[in-house]
Formats: sequence, structure tokens, C-alpha cells
Amino acid sequence: MIVAVTSVVMVSVVILVAVMIAGVIVVAISVVMIVAVALMIVEAVTSVVTIVVVSVVMIVVMVSVISSAVILVAVMIAGVIVVASSVVTIVVVSVVMIVVMVSVISSVVMVSAAILVVVMIAGAAVVASSVVMTVAEACAVTDVRAAVLSATVAGPRQNERRNDVAYQNYSSTDEYVSPNGNEPTIPAGVSSQELDRDAMRALATLSGPNRDIVARHLVMAGQLIDLDPEAAYQHAQAAVSRAGRVDVVREAAALTAYASGRYEEALREVRAVRRMRGDDSLRAVEADAERGLGHPREGR
Repeated sequence: MIVAVTSVVMVSVVILVAVMIAGVIVVAISVVMIVAVALMIVEAVTSVVTIVVVSVVMIVVMVSVISSAVILVAVMIAGVIVVASSVVTIVVVSVVMIVVMVSVISSVVMVSAAILVVVMIAGAAVVASSVVMTVAEACAVTDVRAAVLSATVAGPRQNERRNDVAYQNYSSTDEYVSPNGNEPTIPAGVSSQELDRDAMRALATLSGPNRDIVARHLVMAGQLIDLDPEAAYQHAQAAVSRAGRVDVVREAAALTAYASGRYEEALREVRAVRRMRGDDSLRAVEADAERGLGHPREGR
């Protein structure tokens, strides 16, 4: 019995030990499982924390991006506003400048137009005055020429023959050649009767033959003064050499000198005629000769 009891006790101890070992093993497994679960929980918590942190970071980044976008949009809007303001300012300034320039140009154009009109009116007045003076002087010269040196192209004027018998006796239409060769030749057919009546009356103080030759020289001067001023001048000088104290002769010398461009000589002859007659009948020739010499204001 003791052996049986011992055996039972030993078996019981062995079983108890086995049970205890099994319990220890179970406990160990449970601890391991608990630790594993704890680790899993920790890992899960870590993952959640990581996710949360990442989410927070992403949210922060998104907020930053949104803030940057908002700031960028604000900056762009401000830039657009500044540009628009600048454009408006430029447009306003440009419009103002254009208005000012248009006003200035209009003023300048109006002033220039006014000045131009005044100048044109003044020029027209000067031209008109010059034309009137030129026409008047030309008429005066023409009248003088016509009155003193004109000769008819139809030949001698029979109805103007002088009744002076002595004059008729010396009148000739033959060719005249100076014996000394110091006078231009008078062609045949040129008669003293072609000379103006008043001019012939002025030659009354000359002797018959001399008066006839002087008259024919004056007729030639009158006929040639517009066709050949130089030849007309030579005939007038021949008349002066024969009758230098007769006013119509000196008048012919003045007119032919003027027509041939001898302005200084023309002035001397004009002044000689003025002293002889005491009038200004050759005022136009004198003024024109002064202009020809380059000092028009001296003609008086």
C-alpha cells in the first residue's frame, strides 16, 4: 500500500508537475500572444499616428499651397490693377497731350495762316503797287517816246508839212552820209517831215540844212529805239553833236541811252532836259534808270 500510495503520489506529482509545466507553457504562450497583440496594437497605433502626422503634414502643405495660391492670385490681381491703372494713366496723359498738341497746332496753324494772309495781302499790295508804278512809268515812257520820237510807219505826213519855205527847201529824203564819217548814215526815204510837229518847232532855231539833218536823225532814233537801241543811240548822239542845246534832242539822247542800257548817261541827259525845261516830264525814265543802277530810291 505504501508503494501504491507512493506510486500514486509520484504519479500525482508528475501529473501536477506536467500540469504546472503545461500551465506555464500556456501562460508563456498567452504572454507571447499578448506581447504579439501588444506589438500589433503598438504598430497599429504607430501606423495611425503616422497616418495622422502625414495627414496633418498634407493638410499643412495644402493650406500652404492654398495660401500661396491665394497670395499669388492677390498679387496677380494687384498687378492687373496696377497695370490697368498705368494703362488708364497713360491713356489719360496721351489724350491730354493729344488735346494740347492739337490746340497748339491749331493755334500755330491759325497764327501761321493769319501771318500768311497778311503777308499775301502785303505782297499783293506791293505787287499791285509795283505793277501800277511800272504800268504808269511804262505809259509815261511810251507817251514821251510817242510825243517826241515817234515816227509814222506810213511815210511822211503830208498834212503836217510846215509852211516854212526855207525848211521845205532844205528838206530831203536822199541818203545822207556824213562827210567826216562821224555820224550814222540816214537811209534814203527818211524825211524830217515825219518828225512830230512840236519837236520840229523846237528845232526852229537851227539853220535849214542842219535842222533837216538833226530832224532826220531824230526820226531814225524814234524808228529804231525799240528795234535796235544801239543804232537809235548813235543817231541821237549825232543829233546832240549838232544841236546839244535843244531840249528835244537831249530828250532823244536820254531815251536812247536808257533803251541801250546806258543808265548813268540817261540820268545826265534827263537832268539836262529838266534844267532846260524846268519840269519832270522824264521822271519815269529817271526812276527806271536809277533802278537799273541798283539804287531805285534815289530817283525823284
